[in-house]
Amino acid sequence: MKATLGELKHKIYQSVLPSLNYRVDQEVPLETWGSEYGEWVIPKGVMGKESICYLAGAGEDISFDVALAEAYGSEVHIFDPTPRARAHYNALKEAVEKGEEMALPHNSEYIYTISPTNWGYVHYHALGIWKDNETVRFYQPSNENHVSHSILNLQKTDSYFEAEVETLDSIMHKHGHSRIDLLKLDIEGAEYEVINDMLNKKLDVKVLCVEFDEFHNPLDGKYPVRINKVVKRLRKQGYSIVHADAYCNLTFIKR
Repeated sequence: MKATLGELKHKIYQSVLPSLNYRVDQEVPLETWGSEYGEWVIPKGVMGKESICYLAGAGEDISFDVALAEAYGSEVHIFDPTPRARAHYNALKEAVEKGEEMALPHNSEYIYTISPTNWGYVHYHALGIWKDNETVRFYQPSNENHVSHSILNLQKTDSYFEAEVETLDSIMHKHGHSRIDLLKLDIEGAEYEVINDMLNKKLDVKVLCVEFDEFHNPLDGKYPVRINKVVKRLRKQGYSIVHADAYCNLTFIKR
């Protein structure tokens, strides 16, 4: 019997695990939001009506983002300059305004659920998050059916589009935010620079959800060193891992 893609990834993860320092530091009650593909795990009891969420990397699955707005009425800001991601958001916006159902393009069984009132808490920004305010290239994935583009060009392709990027503190200042209650980074390798910039500037971020994308598309064999370096720095500056899965999605909470 052939192994499924998930089983193969899990085997790879287990073989690499000894070189990745992923132990859970703090046992806390957890909750999961989003589709099977787009889900994220966060600590229970941290989200509420006053919470501010910055969710970078949308693609064509914003089920996690929408679920937070629907469940808690939290202020949700989505960041992704990719044209297909923006088109997906606009299609959902139109469906909500018309009172129509909309399924995920890759999973027709998952139907977005959000009221028009709570949809008002969801804001989309065709903007990337990075270490500088500038215009950068976003390189397309090797599989043209995939959506996510990479500043680091993880998949070593030639085609790209250009888009504006800004730092977290610049975006926070623009929107009048002094803190971020939940920051999600699924940004195809750019997470290293964004996290280091966040820590350098001592920004007030309570919960951090991050996918270390080099686990899936490494630039070279030293990617465990790069991941561990950032994880170690987060721990040193007061963050604990409360969840880690076989796809290199980690959830941290500021102690």
